[in-house]
This record gives sequence, C-alpha cells and structure tokens, in this order.
Amino acid sequence: MSREILRPCDYLWISWKDNPDENKKKDRMDWIFPLFFSLIVCLILFTVYQLNFTCLNSCKKVLFNNDAFNVILNFLQTMPGFYIAALAAISTFNNPGMDKDMVGSTPIDKDRKKMTRRRFLAQSFSYLTFLSIFLLIVGAIIKYFFSLEIVITNSNLFLIIYLILSFILFIFLFQLIFITFYCLYYLGDRIHLP
Repeated sequence: MSREILRPCDYLWISWKDNPDENKKKDRMDWIFPLFFSLIVCLILFTVYQLNFTCLNSCKKVLFNNDAFNVILNFLQTMPGFYIAALAAISTFNNPGMDKDMVGSTPIDKDRKKMTRRRFLAQSFSYLTFLSIFLLIVGAIIKYFFSLEIVITNSNLFLIIYLILSFILFIFLFQLIFITFYCLYYLGDRIHLP
C-alpha cells in the first residue's frame, strides 16, 4: 500500500541516460536551486530572529506565526487543484507525438524504461500534486505547534528547531516552484514541437 501512495515520488528518479546536460538541468531544478534558495531564506530568517527576538513568549516574529506563512499555506491550498487539472489535460491532450518515446534526449524512469512526453509530464504533475498536499499538511501541523507558543527556555534550542524546520520546508517549497516552472516550459513550448 505504501508503494502506491509514494508512487508519485518516482519522478525524482527520472534521468537521461544519454544526455548528462539534461540530467544536470533536472538536478538543478530538483535539488540545487531549492537548496540554495532555502539556505538564503534561512539566513534571512536567522537575521530577523537575532535582530528582533526580544522575549521567548513573543513568537510573532517567527515565520510560522506570521501572516506571511498564511500566504504560503493559501498558495499551497490552491496548487493541488491546478496540478490535477494539468494531469487531466495531459491525459486527454490529443497529439500522437505525446505517446511516442521522446526523440533525441530520452528520459528513463526508475525501471530504466524510456518515457513518452505524456508519461514524463504525468509523473511530474503527479509528484507536484503529492508534494503540494504533503507540504500543506506539514505546514498546517507546524503552524499549529508554533501557535501554541510553547515556552522553550533555551533560546538556542528554539532557534535550531525553527531553522531546521524552515530549511526543510523551504527546500520542498522551492522544489515545488522550480519543478512547476520546468513543467510549464514543457507545456507551453516543448509539448507543441514535433
């Protein structure tokens, strides 16, 4: 059962066996850019925390208790519907080229099978749907625990927990954004090329 639930994560194992440049491009979208931007956000959060945090009970300066985090959660609420609509459009898009193996640079799945454009995009949007639902649930749980304003007497421990949670959350949030941009490139341009 868990294999079926986690099946959308198979997107992460898509690779190009004959084109290392495409692999690098996908690695940048999947991990390098998200890690880099997550690190920048965490450095900003650390700076804000150090400059403004005056007492342990004042959690309003922490991102998870701020309106900015509500904006992120609202964004995540709308994304699964968009991704599911994209999956439906890809499934019904009537173009014979969608069901042929990609020519030139052909991606392969984790089972080492060549992928069609339809399958590549379907796996991409399937992963994005999974990721957006997962991030929404995790974000709501984090928001709930930070809204309790549990007093942690050791401010360094609080800061470490806060930054680790922020770093992990933003890695996957930026991954969601960059993979979405990558898929929009495919939908807007590559899907219409022979």
